[in-house]
Amino acid sequence: MLGARVLVGATLLYAGLQKIQAPFAFFESVLSYRVASAPWSLVAAVVIPWLEVVLGVLLIGGAARGAALLLAAALLLSFVGAQIAVMVENRSVACGCFALSGDSTMVGWTTLTRAGLLLGICLLALVVYHVSPARQAGTT
Repeated sequence: MLGARVLVGATLLYAGLQKIQAPFAFFESVLSYRVASAPWSLVAAVVIPWLEVVLGVLLIGGAARGAALLLAAALLLSFVGAQIAVMVENRSVACGCFALSGDSTMVGWTTLTRAGLLLGICLLALVVYHVSPARQAGTT
């Protein structure tokens, strides 16, 4: 499942680095989802990009695989949930997923599918990691 870890890790790393370069744009994006108050949105806007970068590096590097996969899955699940909330309310919100300056990708089936596929890949890698014979033998 190296390919799965690298795919999810590279995606998170890229997304996090893009958000770090445009912190105010990402904060505005988080606010537009209306899933948290302004103070909590600010906390999320500060923490999420760095969490994405750290998880991306861990996943690509193979360190703390189980924990990194679990945290990445939780993060991706929160993205899926936020997008579903926007879609259920039939609101027009820019995704804020990647390049924020000039990114006009709106939350919809495409962004939800992308986040859902990444979540599925991450969960599959997590399951494979936990049933791996090498892990059960204590060699990973």
